[in-house]
Amino acid sequence: MKAIDITPKIKESMSKQVLWSIDLFYSVSEQLSINGFEVSFWDGEENWAGIIFEDTRVGFLWKKYPLFFILESISDKIKDCLRQYDFLVYVIVDDLLKQQFKLNNEELNYYFSQGGINFHRFSPENLWFYTNF
Repeated sequence: MKAIDITPKIKESMSKQVLWSIDLFYSVSEQLSINGFEVSFWDGEENWAGIIFEDTRVGFLWKKYPLFFILESISDKIKDCLRQYDFLVYVIVDDLLKQQFKLNNEELNYYFSQGGINFHRFSPENLWFYTNF
């Protein structure tokens, strides 16, 4: 299977002119919590929030920019409870462990170079793990 380039999605999330990491990240996290999702995030220590539903990790929400990896099976429920946040950029996946994505490291090297991620093939969990510091 050929890897899917998500550079455009990441660049789109970076281009949003909203007070994301200052305010709206926390608002989205609270809205998710109100709607039955657990948000695992240690402020000041992590770059991504893990989103859990019914004891299963269903997504990752980036604190730096409004980018949200979510499982397809729960995407409608999440999008419904977050419909007022129309600036969110979603990457819908069928498996958070599936190494199906790639990045153009020349364009995004500054943001991801310190983590050691394989730019040619990675999963959402790999991205979370290598950039969550």
